[in-house]
Formats: sequence, C-alpha cells, structure tokens
Amino acid sequence: MSFAKAKTERAVSRTPKAKELVTRSSYVELISKNPRRGRGGVKAPSLRRVAEHGECASIKIPMPISVNAMYRNVAGVGRVKTKELKNWKLEAEWELARQNPPRFVGQVDISITLRYPPKGRADCSNYIKAVEDLLVTCGVIEDDSCKYVRSVSARWSHEETACRVNVYYAPEAA
Repeated sequence: MSFAKAKTERAVSRTPKAKELVTRSSYVELISKNPRRGRGGVKAPSLRRVAEHGECASIKIPMPISVNAMYRNVAGVGRVKTKELKNWKLEAEWELARQNPPRFVGQVDISITLRYPPKGRADCSNYIKAVEDLLVTCGVIEDDSCKYVRSVSARWSHEETACRVNVYYAPEAA
C-alpha cells in the first residue's frame, strides 16, 4: 500500500461523520484539487473555474472552531494542531468540495455569518482565522494576506444553522 493511500484511509477513518458522508475516491479527488497540500505552500494547478467579476460565492460550512482551540503546546515539540481542528477541517473540506465554489483570483472581500453561540459568550473575531485558512487550503482564494483579502467582516445570527461565508471580488479603487 502506498504512503498516500494509507494516509488517505487513515484521514477518512478518523472522522465518523466524514466517513459516512464521503468515499475514499472522493477524498482523493479533493486532495488532487487542493492547491496547498505539501510543505512550503507549493501550489498545484486548480481545477476550479475562475469566478466572473461581480460574482459572489455563498458557501455554507460547519461552525468553525475558535482560534483558541486550534493549537496546543506539546513539550519538546512546540505548537501542534488539535484533533478538534483536524476533524473540523476535514469535514469543512468535504462540505466545500460538495458545493464546488468558484476560484477567486485577485482581491476579495469576505463576509462571515456565524450561528449565535449557545452559551452566548464567544468572540466573533476568533472564528475568522479558521475560515480564511480553509478558503486558501481549498483554493477558493489565492491567499489570506492583505494583498488578496481586502476586508473581512464577521457577525452573529440567530437564523443561521452553521456558518455562511460570502466571497466576492473587492471593488477596484478609483
């Protein structure tokens, strides 16, 4: 068994919900479309269509985890990704692949609408990082630096059942 195949089977089997939703072949297809796999941010060619100017992509993903829960400290190793982040990211990648949003080239604005927290105590800005990283990983936007993301807004909503992300081209400066 090849290393890539073994890694794929382990990743799918880690998340019971993702295991029910998808097959191994669709996971391999997602990885092949993923422009940020591997070290050093080496980008593979994306198979997504490029969005037209004026087009808006409305994407629904599972509720992201807070930046406070994304990493943990391990003695002798440093900061590592938590299982919670890995599981959320896998589920969110599947949901994004299912919706197949277009790829945005150039400057974008991002609007995030989050489900109101059940306990009523959460910081809206702590959820932005996970969403931006997901959009970059899946090739929806080129990068989350200020060169490509002109603005990000986040808000709470009682009507949303998860997280709604709207990506649209930033209007050109006059």
